[in-house]
Amino acid sequence: TARPPPTPAAAADLACALLQSLRILPAVARNGAGGGNTAPSDEAHAKGRGKITLRDGHIAVGDVVRLSSDVDKVKSEQDPPEHFGGWCERMAFCLDFPGRVVEIPRRSPRMPEVLRISHGALGCWCWNAKSVVEVIQDAGLLPFEEGESGPGAALTIGDEVRIDVTVDEAKVLQVNHGGWNERMTQCCGRVGRLEAIDKAGDMKVLVPGAGAFVWNPTALRSLH
Repeated sequence: TARPPPTPAAAADLACALLQSLRILPAVARNGAGGGNTAPSDEAHAKGRGKITLRDGHIAVGDVVRLSSDVDKVKSEQDPPEHFGGWCERMAFCLDFPGRVVEIPRRSPRMPEVLRISHGALGCWCWNAKSVVEVIQDAGLLPFEEGESGPGAALTIGDEVRIDVTVDEAKVLQVNHGGWNERMTQCCGRVGRLEAIDKAGDMKVLVPGAGAFVWNPTALRSLH
């Protein structure tokens, strides 16, 4: 027989219990909770329909850029946080090295523009576009993108990638990189879409039918 529908009070109690169970998950259990802490924008699925750029066209997704080395200036440009993402002291380390623009979130014309820039293990952060002082031409792969420590390609949000490791190899690589969930077994060897890069440089990939999990970048390979 069909189960009777829950009463509104019972449904509310169930929702509260589920929310409470999510709150008590440890922060390191990213792959047990779905993984990732950087939400992708709709632009992730606009790849292939033309290069995504700032409104004036001078910076595009995939560009290698250098940020201002003036910490105080850059820090002030991250305010207000609701527009620019705010400031974290770890971000200061990114000012010493070039990074890769991996996403330009789509915004209302009235909103200031921001860039999501990856600096590998130094983090992938949201930056005020005004903090960029140089676009480096023909930069090639950055150190954290090279095959020894990364995917061997310049990946940006929305790219298709292959989980190019065996299950046993993946379990070793996942230590301190999001952990392991047995459902990730279904992803090994398969193709997915890069949805986000977190603040440790790890990459959240959605594999159709298997789910979205955070992976060590070394486990990934570009299809292009």
